[in-house]
Amino acid sequence: MIYPSIVTTDGNHFKKLEEATKLGLEEVCFFATQLSLEERKNFYELLERTKIRRIPLVHIRQDFEIWELDYLTKRFTVETFNCHSSREFPLKNDISPWKKKIFIENTVPLQESEIREYAGICLDFSHLEDNYFLRRDVYESNIKILDNCHIGCAHISTFKKICLVEKIVNHRLFRTHRLQEFSDMNYLEKYQKYFPPIMALELENSLEEQLKIIDYLSSKTWASKV
Repeated sequence: MIYPSIVTTDGNHFKKLEEATKLGLEEVCFFATQLSLEERKNFYELLERTKIRRIPLVHIRQDFEIWELDYLTKRFTVETFNCHSSREFPLKNDISPWKKKIFIENTVPLQESEIREYAGICLDFSHLEDNYFLRRDVYESNIKILDNCHIGCAHISTFKKICLVEKIVNHRLFRTHRLQEFSDMNYLEKYQKYFPPIMALELENSLEEQLKIIDYLSSKTWASKV
């Protein structure tokens, strides 16, 4: 199933909490990408005041503390967490009791040995497609691992057929976190065999726009299984 999400990359997460209340949403995913511990505490306080009852997927940072995973699971019935590889962002706290509920995202080349230490893979389709055009060797290696390891959840971002520049890491890419045209989601068709039960939109679009995007994807025969 595809879920709308509250992302923090654009700084509009508090607005989206308000929007979630207006829309009466009870299920959203949460990407804590840009929030420090203190900022997350403030976010949790406001989250308590919404109608949100379930968060299927939470993207955690390397500084997450174990009480946060306990709290989010008990309070919002979180089914899955995901994080980046420790080769990219080493975990700062011991959250080993939760490793079998955490999935590793494909932001760097996947390593099967690392994945086996966790619950499996969180597949970001736009990263995969980006590798197809820019790092074909990484793409082919990742595909082999995807065919052999459990994929428990996924991120869905848009993919444009023009080169963009990501200011943070300063490299060429095609993916972006803001959808402008529905057709920029059509690249997902080639990866339908990898669709897991939980897929979160990783988009900066409003929640209302995200719901329309989900309707668009649900109308596609190749996405009928989700």
